[in-house]
Amino acid sequence: MANLVENATQYAGGVTRVLVERQPAVSPGHHVPATAIRVVVEDQGPGVADTERGHLFERFYRGARAGHRAAGEGTGLGLSLVAEHVRLHGGRVWSEPGPGCGTRFVVELPLHPTPPGHDGPLAAEEIH
Repeated sequence: MANLVENATQYAGGVTRVLVERQPAVSPGHHVPATAIRVVVEDQGPGVADTERGHLFERFYRGARAGHRAAGEGTGLGLSLVAEHVRLHGGRVWSEPGPGCGTRFVVELPLHPTPPGHDGPLAAEEIH
C-alpha cells in the first residue's frame, strides 16, 4: 500500500482517495458473504495510456514519461514488487482509469487465501 501511495504522491499529483471494499458488494437486504477485500488507491495524475497499462507491473518498466522532469528517479521495480507481494497472498492487482482523470490501482486479496502450491479452497482447520 505504501508503494501505491508513494507513487501517487511522486508521479501523479497525489492521492485523491483510498477505499477499502468488501467483495462481492452487498446490496441492502441481501447478505452475501465477502470472499475478498479490495483496497483502491486513486490519484489525480494524467492517467495511464491503454498501451502502457499492461506493462505497469513488469520489472524495470518506467512508462513513456520516464526521463521527463517530474518522472523522478525510480527504478521501475515498485509496482512489480507490489504485484509479487499481492500474488504471494493469493490476490491480484491491476490499474484502471480513475473517475474523471487519473488512475485507480486496485489490490484484491482473498479473505481466506490459498497458499502457493495448494489446489482448491482451504478446509476450516487449515485457516490460520
